[in-house]
Amino acid sequence: GLGYLITALAFNVIFRVYLVRDLWAKIAETSVVHNIGAAAPDFASSFARRINDSGWVVGALYEGVGGIESRGFIYRNGDIRLLPTLGGNNGSALGVSNRGHVTGLAGLRSTPPNTNGGHAYLFHDGKIRDLGVLPGDDFSVGLDVNDLGQVVGSSASLRTQGNRGFVYAHGKMVDVGTLGGTTTDALAINNAGVVVGRSYLRNDETAQRGFIYARGRLVDLNRLVVPTDGWVIMHAEDINDGFQVLAYACRNGIQECRTVRLDPLRHLCNGRLAEVMPTLIHDAALKR
Repeated sequence: GLGYLITALAFNVIFRVYLVRDLWAKIAETSVVHNIGAAAPDFASSFARRINDSGWVVGALYEGVGGIESRGFIYRNGDIRLLPTLGGNNGSALGVSNRGHVTGLAGLRSTPPNTNGGHAYLFHDGKIRDLGVLPGDDFSVGLDVNDLGQVVGSSASLRTQGNRGFVYAHGKMVDVGTLGGTTTDALAINNAGVVVGRSYLRNDETAQRGFIYARGRLVDLNRLVVPTDGWVIMHAEDINDGFQVLAYACRNGIQECRTVRLDPLRHLCNGRLAEVMPTLIHDAALKR
């Protein structure tokens, strides 16, 4: 039954690790290169961050080479559009969904010039929304957004050390928690609302671990990987709707590190992965 499946997987197996040994990008002779920066000649340089399934690209345009002053942009169909800020001079776009939601960081009217402070935002249908900060914090940044407009990112204070990862959904920003340390970054979210990222451990601010978060519970990914073969998941960068996780892992300390893909063991989920996986994560967290 489902109860047995959840218990078994929470204690034993959810993911299998695959090493990505050679990451090469090959451009075919018939490919077309689009010079995105050329569409904004008033800016000295550009940095693209994300692309969606329709080919929309988001990122930042910089007024000077290596400068701080920037504006977020969307590039689609050969045209580039500057994104509004929240009243300040700076902005960047760091995530885009397949439905055209964009998130990133936007400067406030109170943000000093030539600084990177500001708030996370959600831009959609020509309107920008200030997502605010977690209680007690001063600034935030949105790092990814799914097709439902749910945003993940980091929130921080000028008075304390470290970041706090958040999920923004249904008009509310929620702290995802930590693995004991002072810093957590929520880096990616899929359309099921499952989040991955990195969090530091208690009493060791140099030790970080990849996490997965769902239904209000955060779990160290290393507790859900069998066999480990000595690999330690240091951080998780992305997650797709098949619950495959792109991560970075090391063994023998940091002597041997690789990009890895974590694949859920679908045959143990009876074909109901999207239904079962968030419950598994929640159940595993409760059994720590």
